[in-house]
Amino acid sequence: MTSSVPALGRPAAIRRRPPVGIRTRPASAADEAAVERLFQALHEHNAGLDPMFALGPAWRSALRAHARRVREDASGRSGLTLLAWLDRRPVGLLMMGGQADTELFLHRHWAELLALYVDPGARGRRLGAHLVGAGVAWARGHGYPRVQLYVTASNAAGRALYEHAGFRLTQEVWRLDLDGGADAAVPHLERTSA
Repeated sequence: MTSSVPALGRPAAIRRRPPVGIRTRPASAADEAAVERLFQALHEHNAGLDPMFALGPAWRSALRAHARRVREDASGRSGLTLLAWLDRRPVGLLMMGGQADTELFLHRHWAELLALYVDPGARGRRLGAHLVGAGVAWARGHGYPRVQLYVTASNAAGRALYEHAGFRLTQEVWRLDLDGGADAAVPHLERTSA
């Protein structure tokens, strides 16, 4: 499902300060292992909701390449990878990306919330709301007109968090699985982001 937050107005649910005891900062190259661990935990959770979210064999190299592009973009507009720390332990991950659609569309630029994960031991502190707020602030600060995200239909907690932050359902993704749903037979259909 795709949701987006309105371009105008700041939903009241967006937190400006991190929860007590939590520090947040953009990920550095030294944080690669922490980003990978949280991203893997996110997708293990998501694959439990929908097997189509299982990570592929080259996910680590693709994630590293994405992180490198974000770090090397002097404008900061291509993306944001934010880590949340409780003491010395990484407990939260937010990944944002700047997106552009084909020139067929008038409204073709947006920020996408690519990944959001809070470690189970750090839940209940409103850290997810803080990370979403940081992502929205990043998007607004870089001039994006909206934020979009995908959330699995069965992810009730995620849907509630996004709705509380002001996101609204605007589109549904419908799927018809052919030949068991595996897409290994069609490698030319790999998705690339702009």
